[in-house]
Amino acid sequence: MDETGAAAANRQKELDFRSPPATQDTGQAAPATGWRQFAALTPHNPQNLPRIVVVIDDVGPNLAQAREAMALPPAVTLAILPYADYAAELAREARIKGHEILVHLPMQPANDADPGPQAMLADLPEAEFNRRLEWNLAQIADYVGVNNHMGSQLTQDPVAMQRVLGVLKERDLIFLDSRTIATTIAADLSRAMQLPTLERDVFIDNELVPDKIRLQLQRAE
Repeated sequence: MDETGAAAANRQKELDFRSPPATQDTGQAAPATGWRQFAALTPHNPQNLPRIVVVIDDVGPNLAQAREAMALPPAVTLAILPYADYAAELAREARIKGHEILVHLPMQPANDADPGPQAMLADLPEAEFNRRLEWNLAQIADYVGVNNHMGSQLTQDPVAMQRVLGVLKERDLIFLDSRTIATTIAADLSRAMQLPTLERDVFIDNELVPDKIRLQLQRAE
């Protein structure tokens, strides 16, 4: 699959969107923690119908396109590249507009494509790997989780992915596997580690042709 698909749709099947349980002392909902602090309000869904999540990837390097993405309805999630010059400012603006935010974590591809600066590479010394991960996660705030930018190589590497997912688990963050390769082990490993886990189902705009995009949106439904 194309490593650079700019948008993805995912059916949210596995996350519990209910409010935190009430505390015994007050009977009121406990304060939200982890990813729930920054989760967007979900529409009333008494019949518990499947939900579709639309994620716009690669937000940040092109400011004009980033602002177009932020003009979309708040239900659209934005995955911001942490190395973008204005990543922090764009994340703040997107949150004000009601969007959920993901860190679009640059990861090693299986080909010679450039994932960008501070990318997660499987052969890095552990200390440098951890430093890069912390750097990427520190560039923006108020995000619900992480999805992979490129990553067709790294998401097949259980040792590297365990390092990434271990940090996300400590922070109670969501992991969305962009599935840039069919043989990814990232989502399965994430579930095994008991993280809130999602997987990309459909790349919406692999082909930048309006009819093809409409067809992909229909597939997502």
